[in-house]
Amino acid sequence: MKRWVGYWLMFCFGLPIIVATGYVLLHQRLLDTPDYYPYWLAESYFYPALPAIALLTWKVHWGKRNPFAYFMFTLSLITGVLYLGTGDIRENLGNPVQEQIHPLGVVDREVVTREGRFEVPYFPLDRSRLLKEIQSGGTVDVTRVEGKGLILSFSDGIYRSYSLLDRVLDLALRVLSVAIFVVFFYVVMTVWWRDLEVTDGQIRVFHWRRVKTIPLSQVIQLQLDSWGEEIQVETEEVIHTFPYDSKTAGDLAAAAKEAGLTPIRNGRRWLRTTQFREIRMEESRLVMDDGEEVRVPYDCVAALLWDPVIQITMLDETDFVITDERYTDRAWFDELSHKVKEAWIRDGQSYTVDVDPRNQRVALTLDEWME
Repeated sequence: MKRWVGYWLMFCFGLPIIVATGYVLLHQRLLDTPDYYPYWLAESYFYPALPAIALLTWKVHWGKRNPFAYFMFTLSLITGVLYLGTGDIRENLGNPVQEQIHPLGVVDREVVTREGRFEVPYFPLDRSRLLKEIQSGGTVDVTRVEGKGLILSFSDGIYRSYSLLDRVLDLALRVLSVAIFVVFFYVVMTVWWRDLEVTDGQIRVFHWRRVKTIPLSQVIQLQLDSWGEEIQVETEEVIHTFPYDSKTAGDLAAAAKEAGLTPIRNGRRWLRTTQFREIRMEESRLVMDDGEEVRVPYDCVAALLWDPVIQITMLDETDFVITDERYTDRAWFDELSHKVKEAWIRDGQSYTVDVDPRNQRVALTLDEWME
């Protein structure tokens, strides 16, 4: 079901790109002719289509978990777009006819004549030239819509004024609309055709037709966040993010347990712990002994995070992560943070403390480093 809905989405999100690209060419070639009239009418579908596509893009993660419901959701939005667009078209639909009018004045995009008021919806009208004709009391040949207050074009080219600046601005606007639809297409397709599965001690990441295999031995952290509706698979090189799915989360948790990762936060997070020989807090620095000593001066720390893994970020943006269970309890972190704060205060540095009890998270950050 998910695959067929994916093909349907390729059509739904690809068609606006093709249509918008066609309008880039048609708008430049036909704008000052009556031939642009049917295309101008069809633009009535564009205005409700844009927010509909944006809404579909916003709900794509939900749709991936509920493909049939998402399919029905797309159908309902398409029906709404067709209903609104068709209603607008009916209000402006009629037969183009050529006739003479007696212009009396011009107000914005409207021409006041003896025959009534007419709107000029898209023709690039030279207002100054038409005002001269009004002063002379002459008539003007136009193509208008029978029974509607619309003038599609002026037969005499002297009433046309389409400057290079206006042409460039219109072209840029049309190209921008194409770019917006391309971005929506890319976002939805990337989410829809990107997936993962757990098999034989490996995580397989599917992205379009490409498959990347990640051995569980390379995974250093898993986050199964049902609240944030997100799954994260972290290795030394990259972090892969996926929408939350209960089955996938269960498979990952079982695989993480077999691979020896340690669960925290009631299994919402799994870590590959690093066993140090010793981590000790000295007067001016933290020393981590893993066969080779790593010295971390307190006054060179830019940020300190406990969640309950301890992450230390240095001023040069070097990161250290402590996952050893002997050193990740809150009391040990409080002692470490006290020494770091003392070093900051001695140097006259201001800092911010952020405490999130719900997520068991404490963060200390230098204000200067945040800027």
